[in-house]
Parts: sequence; C-alpha cells; structure tokens
Amino acid sequence: MFSIPTIIVNLWAFCKTEVSIYKTINTLRAFSDRELEDLGLSRFTLQDAVRNGRKNQELFR
Repeated sequence: MFSIPTIIVNLWAFCKTEVSIYKTINTLRAFSDRELEDLGLSRFTLQDAVRNGRKNQELFR
C-alpha cells in the first residue's frame, strides 16, 4: 500500500511533467510548417513526438 506522502510526491511529479509537455507542445505549435519539417516533425505528430520521442515518427511517414 502507498503512503499519502508518496502519493502526493508522485502526483506533483506527474503535474510538473504534464506542464512541461504542455509548454513544449505550445512552443512547437508556434513554429511554421517549414520549421517543423526542418526538425523532422509535423503538426499531426507533435504530441506523440513530445511525449514519446521521435521513435514513432516512422509510423506516420
């Protein structure tokens, strides 16, 4: 069984990670399609690339 402090620490870490992902995705959404293409990304794959890295990019090409 988990203790309350452990649950709170894990929840805090999860929230920090989600905020970081949200900020990164919003930053990338501000890029032009050309800039995203130069990075090997597309608007369709932004969230997957930020959350999982570029390992899944080949599935969408």
